[in-house]
Parts: sequence; structure tokens; C-alpha cells
Amino acid sequence: MKIIISRKGFDSQNGKLPNLILPDGRLLVFPIPDKTSTILYKDIEIDLKGYDNLYELLVDLNAPKIKEHYTAHLDPDLYPNSLPRDKAWKPLFGQTGAPLRHLQKSDVGIGDLFLFFGRFQKTKWENKKIVYDKTEKDIHILFGYFSIGDIVDLKLEIPPESQWISYHSHNYITKTPNNIFVGSKALTINGKTFSGAKVFDGYSEKLRLSTHGKNKSIWKLPNWFYPFDTNRPPLTFHPDKDRWSLCDGYVELHTVGRGQEFVLDADLYPEWKKWVLNILS
Repeated sequence: MKIIISRKGFDSQNGKLPNLILPDGRLLVFPIPDKTSTILYKDIEIDLKGYDNLYELLVDLNAPKIKEHYTAHLDPDLYPNSLPRDKAWKPLFGQTGAPLRHLQKSDVGIGDLFLFFGRFQKTKWENKKIVYDKTEKDIHILFGYFSIGDIVDLKLEIPPESQWISYHSHNYITKTPNNIFVGSKALTINGKTFSGAKVFDGYSEKLRLSTHGKNKSIWKLPNWFYPFDTNRPPLTFHPDKDRWSLCDGYVELHTVGRGQEFVLDADLYPEWKKWVLNILS
């Protein structure tokens, strides 16, 4: 079993703005711009009073890098109502190039679990528009999960039963390797069953990664994540012991600035089940 803590959505380089913690607590993730995609930002529907699509919201937020004709890398694709859907639709996530090779080298496969995180900030209503709450800092939070049900290798012909994935942005990427992961129908942990993949229903402190009062890239994690006392392999991209600090009942991790997919060999960390169950419940 592998758990992959995966960075997604707008960040300081792609899109520039934080993703949104909406006034009612729901989480809204902005897909990064992608010139090869066929999906316009104004094609992506959102369930938010006063807004029909994602582009209208980005206009109100004064998004500095998004124009009306821009297309979006809708990935991971987790919101069921974002686009018109084929009846066979399931959540999708694509990866390519070096990040995919890292997943493959880490033996990530069917049944493994992505926990998606990103940069988020709380928002409020002001003059009937959504605006960022400037009294709140942007932080890293977990915004959704994805249990792998299937993997489609795009260097091969897509099988007939999977033709419905052809809309996904990774079909237009020429970089190799290039895979699309298909969400599983369900995820079961210790006899408790959840949807196979989804965006979390709303923000709560259990989704927060950033340590209060510190840089958002300094995470507060359960102390069992600390790998060095038990000689277990650490979360990938974080082998430097100086990045880890044992505290009273938890561990702080100074996360790396680069890297999309941080893989944990959960078979060596049985404590993961209690942690993930708490996040999903």
C-alpha cells in the first residue's frame, strides 16, 4: 500500500492565486492553465450563487494570468458536475514525465491512495462577490482523495471500454511516459467504505497541513511520520533529517519547494489507517 501526498491546483507559479475555502466551508480548486487542453475555464461549471462558471469567478478575483480564451488542465477531475459527463464517468487523474516515473519507481499501482493538497485561503462575500479574506493567510490543506481503480497507459491504444476518458487533458500531452489513473468505485479501510475519490465536503482543521503561525510549507504531521527512530524509509523527497523536527506529540516537516508526488510506503507505517480514517470521516 502506498499513500501519495500530491500537490495540485493553482500555486505561486501556475495561476498565482490561492485555491478557495468558500464562505460556507466548501473547497474549490482551480485547475492550472494548459495550452494543449480543449477545456475552457468558462466551460467548467461551479455550484456557487452568482457564478455560472469558473472563469466568471476568476474575473472577480482579478486572476492576473487567466484570459477568457485560456484553457484549463482539469486534473485531478473530481467534481462530478464540472462538465457534461458520459454515463461511464469516474474521477480521473493524469501524470506524465518525471513525476510519473517517480510514481512508477515507487511501485504505485491499483489500490493505492492519493491525498491531494494545495495552497488555499479563506474567502468571504463582499458586494455580492467572492473575495479573499485578507485577515487570513494562505495555507496548505488536503482537499481530496483518489483511490486508484485502473491505470491507462496513453502510449497504447485506449481500449473501447475506456474511450470515455478521451476528453481528459492528458490525451493531448505528447510527453512520455503518460498515464491516466481512473478512480475506484469505492475505498474500504478497516471495514468502513467510502466513495472511491472525491473532494472533501468542507474545510476542517483535520485537513490542515501547515503549522499555525509558521510558513505554509512547514507541516504539522502525526509523530509516527518521523522515520528515523524506526529506520523506515521517509516520505519521498524528504530524506534529509534536518527537515524533520520532533515536537510534543507531533512532527514538523519542512517540505521541499519542488516535487508533486510525495510517496509513503504505508505497509511500513500501519498507523496510516487511523489517520486517513479520521481525514475521510
